[in-house]
Amino acid sequence: MERKRGPLVGLISWLLVVSSLGPAAAAVPTHASAMTSATAFWLIKGPAGLRYGSVLYLENNQDGEIEVLAFMSTGTCRKPRPGYMTCKSDHHVSHTDYDPVFLMDPAMQLATLELGPHRVRWDSQPGTPQLSFIGMTCDPEDEDEFMGPKLSRRAVAEADIFGEHFRTRGYDHDYGSLSRGALLTDCAWGSGTAPFRIPLRV
Repeated sequence: MERKRGPLVGLISWLLVVSSLGPAAAAVPTHASAMTSATAFWLIKGPAGLRYGSVLYLENNQDGEIEVLAFMSTGTCRKPRPGYMTCKSDHHVSHTDYDPVFLMDPAMQLATLELGPHRVRWDSQPGTPQLSFIGMTCDPEDEDEFMGPKLSRRAVAEADIFGEHFRTRGYDHDYGSLSRGALLTDCAWGSGTAPFRIPLRV
């Protein structure tokens, strides 16, 4: 009996096809991208008021060329009125300060990120990854958009950054997530108006 392939197996197969594009495909104006991301946001109430922590790791591998964006920040938040919140950063570090060290297993069960002395760990929650799509538009005046699959997992994120300890509790302003996606386009990385979409809650 043939076994049905789950969404994660399908995406992995898609990524393998993407990564196998070599010199033979050089004559075709198609670019292959594999995207990985990890995000976390914490909001805790302390003696001095609301404190937040925020982490983003975003990696795009297009045609074997990798671009990475990573940052961590902490600060204070206040609610000037119901349903509205403003936050101010007092500590910030990014990939321009330290080389990011990011590891994630193929099934997106566990991931870690180090930026210098600052560390974050994601442990995924049980359940099937959520399937969504990422898009890219090559020409701002052209409505044609290339679409590709993305798998995401909710995760418990725990961090020690800037001398503070954070751990997600699953509230609206307290979350962690891991994702992987892939895309084939006719335009090179950086030339589009929307190379990827990853929902971020602030």
